[in-house]
Amino acid sequence: MQIPTPRKSIVLFLLFTLIVVTASPVAAGAGGPLTIRKPGVYTLTQDIKATSGLIGIDIRSSNVVIDGNGHSVTGVGRRESYGVWAHGSALSNVTIRDLSVVSWQYGIAYDTVRNGRIEDCLIESSTLYGIRLTRSRENRITKNTVKKTGYWALNVQTGSDSNVISENTVINNPVGIRVQGSTGNTIYNNFFDNDINAGFCMPLRSNAWSVSPRSGTNIVGGPSIGGNYWAQPDGRGFSQVTPDLNGDGFCDLPYAIISGNTDSKPLYRS
Repeated sequence: MQIPTPRKSIVLFLLFTLIVVTASPVAAGAGGPLTIRKPGVYTLTQDIKATSGLIGIDIRSSNVVIDGNGHSVTGVGRRESYGVWAHGSALSNVTIRDLSVVSWQYGIAYDTVRNGRIEDCLIESSTLYGIRLTRSRENRITKNTVKKTGYWALNVQTGSDSNVISENTVINNPVGIRVQGSTGNTIYNNFFDNDINAGFCMPLRSNAWSVSPRSGTNIVGGPSIGGNYWAQPDGRGFSQVTPDLNGDGFCDLPYAIISGNTDSKPLYRS
């Protein structure tokens, strides 16, 4: 169901939930799904608890901001279900922020989206992926927590190039991040603590797993920003077993993840 254009007020029924949408393009809470077909800033005013259907928030327009405003979109873990799905013909400037996305097969998925953002979100208990990028370029995935997924917390699929993935906490997943056939991505200052932190599928391409070192508080409270923190539940992650003898906040050795993919400045936590 389409959200109305600005300066109109109508009554919508969504899964037998009565809501009123008024003024500028602002989305009220609902039983879902919400389908966004026009640009605007949409702010949730209550949680979405989907009892049926396969999509919580369905975005089919460029220049859209979904401001969760601290609310949640909760599903029931159905097969082929999406908490938030941005898709269409070459979308751009789609932002999802401050939203909890819980119990979907795919938490947040961007398909053919450019110059978007996913930030300050909690993605939890996705049965397959937490965040998925497919043929999506130049997006920023930052300051999210992704945990307790069924398989991959972050999935960067073929053709998803030149994205920046930073300041995310990725914990308690079978695989923290999977990269397939994508290149030019910059993945740094993330906290990984998973059974397997990074996985790859062919074709294998190169990505950056650190930035040039600079002063600043990193994701584990150290004095420098560079690469990622690599932990594992058994205490044998690279950042957990590699020392920092000079006290610069980085492990003394680079972390060669796989061919063409090395974290040259893995973080150390004292």
